Amino acid sequence: MKTNNSITRRESEVLHCISKGLSTKEITKQLYISKSTVETHRRNLLIKLDANNSAHLIFKAMTEGLLSIGNVGMKMTAMVALFVILTFGNSNAQVGMNVDCLESYSINDTLYRTNNDSISTILTVSSNAIHTNDTDSYYSAGDTIAMINGFEVVVGSSYCAEIASCTSDPCIVNGIHAAFDEFDKGSYTISTSGSNVTLTTDGLPNHTSPYWSNTTERCLAGPMGMTLCTNQNTTVNHPYFVEPRITTYDQMAPGNIDDFNGSYSLTVPQSPVVANTSSSTGLGAIGLAISGSVIYNDEEGPNIPLDGAVGSLDYNGAHTGPQSYHYHLEPEAWSKDDNQLIGVMADGFFLYGRKCFSTGGYPTDLDASNGHTSMTQHSCSAEYHYHIENTPYLGLYYILFPYDYAGSPSNIN
Repeated sequence: MKTNNSITRRESEVLHCISKGLSTKEITKQLYISKSTVETHRRNLLIKLDANNSAHLIFKAMTEGLLSIGNVGMKMTAMVALFVILTFGNSNAQVGMNVDCLESYSINDTLYRTNNDSISTILTVSSNAIHTNDTDSYYSAGDTIAMINGFEVVVGSSYCAEIASCTSDPCIVNGIHAAFDEFDKGSYTISTSGSNVTLTTDGLPNHTSPYWSNTTERCLAGPMGMTLCTNQNTTVNHPYFVEPRITTYDQMAPGNIDDFNGSYSLTVPQSPVVANTSSSTGLGAIGLAISGSVIYNDEEGPNIPLDGAVGSLDYNGAHTGPQSYHYHLEPEAWSKDDNQLIGVMADGFFLYGRKCFSTGGYPTDLDASNGHTSMTQHSCSAEYHYHIENTPYLGLYYILFPYDYAGSPSNIN
C-alpha cells in the first residue's frame, strides 16, 4: 500500500483496516486509538477520496493505487463488487487476479450453466449478473460478472477467477440481513428462529462517554430532600471515560454506564412490513443501537418533552437512567450528518443517519414516520427504512426517532 501527500500515515493505517473489513471497535484495538479518532479518520478519508461509503472508499483507493487487491479482505471485496456493478454497469472497469482455470462456465442472460447443472444468479441489474460459486472456474463474461466473497470484479471480458468461499446472497451475512453484521459483537448475541431474528445486548456502548465510571464525584438533589451521588468511592477512571464536553458534571444524570448489570432482548421479523396503521412509541427502549445500547424517543417522561433534560446529554445525545445508558439524539461517536446505520427499531426496520445512501443527500420523500423505500449500503434492492430527523431540535440537536412506528413493534425486554 502506498501513501500519497493527501493521506496521512494514520489515515493510511485506518484505510488498510477498513479494507480488511474490520469494524470500528476492531480498528480501535488494533491501532490503540479511540472510536472517535477512527471515525474522524474515516470521515477525512471519505472527503479526501470523494467517496460516499466504505465500499466506494476502497474502490477509489484501489483505482488510485493506495490499495492493491491483495490488501482487501473478502467481506469488503464483496461490497466493492456490488458497488461496481450498481455504479458502472457495463463499463470496462476491471479489478482482479489471474489464477488457474479448472472448469468452464458461460453466462446466459441471468443463468450460468455447466454440463447439466444450472447455477442461478442472485441479482440482476440491467442484465448484469452477480454470481457466487464454491469452485475455481473460468468465466466468459457476456456482460458483467462480479465474484462475491472472492477476489475480483470482472466486467466485459473473459477472466480466470478463484472463489474462496460462497454465499447465496451478498446482502445476507450469517443467514440474516447484512445490516445485523454491523451490531457490536462484544455486546450482542444474534440468533434466528424461523422467519424471526432475536438480538440480545448487555446494554453497554462500545464508545467513550463521560458517563463511564470515573473519579469525579457528582451529586444531584433528589425527591423528598434526598441527594443522589455518583462516583463516591471510585478510585480509577474507566478506560472509555472522557471528560464531558457537551454536558457538565453538575448537569449530568445520576449513575454510570457500567452500573447497569442486565440485558435487553428484541425479536423482530427478518422481513418486516409496513402496517396499515402506525403505532406510537412509548417510554423506555424503542430500538437497539449498533453500539450495544438502546434508543429512546423524544420524551423524558409521560408527555414531558426532552427540553429540560437536554443539558444532561453527552456528545452522543445520551445519558443514564432510569435503567441504563440510552440515546435520544444523533450519536456522534459513529454518525454525524451521514448515512451510517444507527440501529434497528422495535418494528424491525433499520434506522439510518440523516443522509440517504442511494442519493448521497438528504432524503426528500420521507413519510409520516420519517421513512422511505430506497437502496441502503446493506441491501441489494430498495427496502423500507427510517432516517434520523433532519430538522434541528431547539435549533441545535437531531432527534433519533420522534415519530410513530410504521410497522408493528415488538417488546424490548
